[in-house]
Amino acid sequence: MKSRLLVLAALFSLASCAPAVSSSKEPNSSNIVSSSKEQSSSSSVSSQEESSFVSESSLESSWNSSTDEVSSIPTDSSEDYLPVLEHDSVWNPSGALDELRGESFLTSLASRIVSTGSKTCSYSGLWDYLDDSDKSPDGKIRPFYHAPSEGASKGSCNREHVWPDSRGAGKSGPGSDPHVIRPALSSENSSRGNKYFGLSSREFDPASLGYEGARGEAARIIFYAATRYAKSHGLSLDNNPGASTAQKTMGSLKTLLEWNRKYPVNEAEILRNNVLDDFGFARNPFIDNPNFAEYIWDDDGFRGASGNIDSQTGELHRMVTDVTELQNGKSFFIGALDATSFIAMTKDYSPNTPWYVKGAQISTPVDGEVRTDVSSISYWTLEAASGGYKMRSSAGYLYGYNDGTFNSICYNAPTSATATSSSDVWDVSIASDGKLTLKAQAATPVYLEFYNSSFCGFKREGSIPLYAYAK
Repeated sequence: MKSRLLVLAALFSLASCAPAVSSSKEPNSSNIVSSSKEQSSSSSVSSQEESSFVSESSLESSWNSSTDEVSSIPTDSSEDYLPVLEHDSVWNPSGALDELRGESFLTSLASRIVSTGSKTCSYSGLWDYLDDSDKSPDGKIRPFYHAPSEGASKGSCNREHVWPDSRGAGKSGPGSDPHVIRPALSSENSSRGNKYFGLSSREFDPASLGYEGARGEAARIIFYAATRYAKSHGLSLDNNPGASTAQKTMGSLKTLLEWNRKYPVNEAEILRNNVLDDFGFARNPFIDNPNFAEYIWDDDGFRGASGNIDSQTGELHRMVTDVTELQNGKSFFIGALDATSFIAMTKDYSPNTPWYVKGAQISTPVDGEVRTDVSSISYWTLEAASGGYKMRSSAGYLYGYNDGTFNSICYNAPTSATATSSSDVWDVSIASDGKLTLKAQAATPVYLEFYNSSFCGFKREGSIPLYAYAK
């Protein structure tokens, strides 16, 4: 292990705004502070001498701002509206990455990551390095999701899989990579679980613990894992927080890209990258060059060769979060997100009892929006009636009914001779997070719910939430 004196010298150098010394690796020197592993002895001495004039209070103040911005995505851009990449000897020698996009960019970058450092460690051995890489200014441990100026006792922290263990990180490979594992307060680690990062009720917002900059830090860690371990461990990014853990996905991609732009790399990230580099680990290229993310992904997945072009087709629909939005005759469709897919209510239904409305898979929701060109989707409008609403589609009204032991739904009044308590009037409510509840005003209340790859009516509310989407 390198002497901690070098780490302290780097801290003092940052606080005193000493100019960065160029690394022999030269990873985007305009965006990062070079590693002490690459500094000459004369530079190290000079930095230490200069730091001797920095007071303890001024050192701490340099960590206190939640906007310790040291890099940002440039405003100038190339022909396909992507940020211009700088050329350096490590990540982009002679512009080798300039013409690459999407998966080809990721593949090339992954090999370059490995070339910057070959050291590995076990999951149990991570603290040997986290003690230094995540040291707070007061000599304690800086918990992830907290500002760089905050410290906590090591005993109150455990190891947080920023890319969750259950979503493919495991306890080796990405699961023992100090770029992917961060110290976190034990209580906060468990509260996040294995959720995607994002702003919906199904996701976890790193800023919910008080430090907004954690959003950018989380994004760049996820980008690193999805790049370095794409081939070896099958990790990938998407926008579906309901995806099965077996798919080894993380996101939400669209939100992470936005956070990477909005919350630039801070000094703590740079120092951490350099300390791990000193130990012999690979570097995180998205800390050195946050623009790389734009060349690999767009909001929907891998970026195409043509650059900033939306690869999805179909019409865009937004999740409705207030029933008043639907009272002006606006048409909408009903969808449900189960563990593996997004299903929409269609016009197909069974001619026999129990009646039900079959579902069709459409595009995955992205931050409350979906794109669809599925012609069989059933669109509805609300008509106020009897203290509730009638649900009308081109096929007719939606009914809830009881037929012996069956409590189900159908288009228009049920024709079964045994069907009773039919009603085409529904109580319609939408929660603030968009959850849609539909209950027929029948003698025996019937809820519209998702069940067994179809939409069925039952006496109880379904366990899989429904949502309304309007153009």
